[in-house]
Amino acid sequence: MNTAAIRTILVGLDLAASGDSISDGAKLAVDRAVMLATKLGAQVTVLHSTHGGEYFDQAEGGQLWRTEQGLSRRAKAALDQIVEQLSAAGLDGSLVLDPRPAWVAIVDHVVDQDIDLVIVGKRSYSDFDFDDRKLGTVALRLMRRCPCALWTVRAEAGERVERIVAATDLSRDVGRRVIEQGARLASLWDAELHLLHACSLSWAEALVSDGQERAARLAEVQRNAKATMARQLEAAGLDVEVRFHVPSLRPAQAVHETALAVDADLVVMGTVSRSGIAGVLVGNTAERMLGVLDRSLWTLKPRGFEAPPIR
Repeated sequence: MNTAAIRTILVGLDLAASGDSISDGAKLAVDRAVMLATKLGAQVTVLHSTHGGEYFDQAEGGQLWRTEQGLSRRAKAALDQIVEQLSAAGLDGSLVLDPRPAWVAIVDHVVDQDIDLVIVGKRSYSDFDFDDRKLGTVALRLMRRCPCALWTVRAEAGERVERIVAATDLSRDVGRRVIEQGARLASLWDAELHLLHACSLSWAEALVSDGQERAARLAEVQRNAKATMARQLEAAGLDVEVRFHVPSLRPAQAVHETALAVDADLVVMGTVSRSGIAGVLVGNTAERMLGVLDRSLWTLKPRGFEAPPIR
């Protein structure tokens, strides 16, 4: 999928801890949706899960305050303001309230409505947050099961996307589309594009070669990786300035260190199933990134990926 094909965007909204306003991460996710949709003419739907939606309303003396939809009056008003924000931006937007857990509601809506892109924000937690995943557990479940592209926005992200790292495995499916997606986004936002491939030798090459031979072989692998990335970028037909990165590191370490080194605002990468069982395990590198990366993350599924049944 490329940005030209993004016609429908779904934004997952969560509430702040108080339960009467939109979380900072969700607000930023909406801003990102507006930024992208206004350039592409896309339709935006915002979805909020009312699952477990019981909040203590401080203004009502701490009493439990709910409507029939599991929302306080102020929470419903805050959600309605998001729709008004979309309308003010000239976008065709709508609000969906769903009583199921957020990731279940989002995946089903993606399948039923043929959504092209899901955007979710990382909630701003207090010091009592026991979840050490930088971008959240809902995002992890969506990475495993959501069949369309997923953009997870960190709450601390700036107003603009100025530097993009597209990490590719050089495959003809996801690897090629990661490069294309990164290039299209860079072109759309006039951002710096950094193409990354982590290079390494096979065990056989590493074991049978001496130090000088290994260094020469690694240099060859790196040259070939740059050439492949350049060809795939050229095939995308987009004129963007690019820097190539081919570090001799493990993929997860390469993505993390490169994103920090260039101060990336967004990392684009693919997800695959390690075990061959769809929805059970995502690609090792993508899963590790979700656990440690403090940058926004755009992930793509392999072609033909189907959301597994929700049990």
